[in-house]
Amino acid sequence: MIFSFLTENPKRYRLPKVSTIDDVIDLIKNSKKIIVLTGAGVSVSCGIPDFRSKDGLYARLAVDYPDLFDPQAMFSIDYFRKNPRPFFKFAKEMYPGQFKPSPSHRFIKMIEKRKKLLRNYTQNIDTLEKVAGIENVIECHGSFATASCTTCGHRVSCDDIKPAILEQRIPYCEKCAASHVGPWPADACAMEELCRLVEIEILTFRGTMFFEFISSNPVTECDKGVMKPDIVFFGEGLPDAFHKAMEKDSDECDLLIVMGSSLKVKPVALIPSSIPAKVPQVLINRERLPHMNFDVELLGDSDSIVDQLCRIDSEEEEEDEENEENTVVENTAPVKCQKIGKRHVPGDESTRHVSLDSSRDSGIGESSNSSNEGSSPRPSGPIINGTYFHHR
Repeated sequence: MIFSFLTENPKRYRLPKVSTIDDVIDLIKNSKKIIVLTGAGVSVSCGIPDFRSKDGLYARLAVDYPDLFDPQAMFSIDYFRKNPRPFFKFAKEMYPGQFKPSPSHRFIKMIEKRKKLLRNYTQNIDTLEKVAGIENVIECHGSFATASCTTCGHRVSCDDIKPAILEQRIPYCEKCAASHVGPWPADACAMEELCRLVEIEILTFRGTMFFEFISSNPVTECDKGVMKPDIVFFGEGLPDAFHKAMEKDSDECDLLIVMGSSLKVKPVALIPSSIPAKVPQVLINRERLPHMNFDVELLGDSDSIVDQLCRIDSEEEEEDEENEENTVVENTAPVKCQKIGKRHVPGDESTRHVSLDSSRDSGIGESSNSSNEGSSPRPSGPIINGTYFHHR
């Protein structure tokens, strides 16, 4: 029932009344149950490597492991059971505790603080949503918070395997090691060395499957008792919490915002099509997603875009306060994200479907330059405070 619910619906058509960045700001102000779907793009500025870019993790994995038929196999549960070494070589780069939330994370927390966030569905495994204090979050692909034995299922806090991960070693289950009878060494260091030798043999024989090789070498069964972080690999099902929450949230959602995701991995990629077509959908991403039909696409760095949204809203708020109180607002420069959601500012712009391209922005807040001081109205041309727009 749950899996039949997340299916691809007929093609969605854009809503005619949602087409500008001002519409996006108004939607955030007026919506009460917003779903924010986030991908790796919201964490890149934190120093966490992305996966699919030309310099991403998959590209570097292909260099270090040229015999790996597909870099994505690092996250395949079948391949992991045969050879967990590639994963643990790069796990250090993704391990939580060494990164801080980005402005995009704080933007989502601001939405929640205003009691507008229905749920943040994240494809990321970095736990930065929790670090940012976001409570209504579903970690669709699991996280590093815990780890489970691939043999007996014994679960521990990921702090227990942290030393091994940071030293790029394969962590093993102490419970399995304690109960094992035979030549399989309980000492993790000895086990690590055996794994290294087995890997050399695999590279030598190339086509030999790992299980076939070790079937006659029980001493080197290094796949037994491996402690795998509880992140969802290809070939594994998503947590029940995801399916239960999505089944409920799809009917309640009144705005969907997708941030920093290519929406290539199902079933998370099916979230936009599972929401009623009448619900507005906004994309904040570096690139367009041709296979999707968002009402507004804000293209560029997600941190710069949310900064732009907050700054425009802040200027409107200050302009309203000046008009209402007939006083001069002195402080107009700082970004004040907390103001989104306080009040509705009607907009009658009829520009058809603009996309925000912040590729020329050099950083957060830098688009607010000296030529746009105070609360002057936004120009109607292609340039808005140094950020370029293009029309469909």
